[in-house]
Amino acid sequence: MTIFTDIEAAIEEARFLRHETKHHHVVTQKRNGTLTVRQEVGINKESRLRKAYSTRYDCRIATVLPNCKK
Repeated sequence: MTIFTDIEAAIEEARFLRHETKHHHVVTQKRNGTLTVRQEVGINKESRLRKAYSTRYDCRIATVLPNCKK
C-alpha cells in the first residue's frame, strides 16, 4: 500500500489500479492526514472509512478535483 500526501497523485493511482484490475478503488484519509489507495470492499466496512474519492463514482458524478480528469 502506497501512502500519499497529494490527493491528485492518489486519484491518478486509484484510476490506474481501476483500469489494471477492473475493481473499484478508493482514496481514504487517515487521522494524520495521509492518503492511501485501496481496493473497495463491502458496504459495511466502507461506511467506516474516511473516503476522499472513489472510482465507483468517477464520470457519473463530478470528481473531487475537476482539473484532475482522466
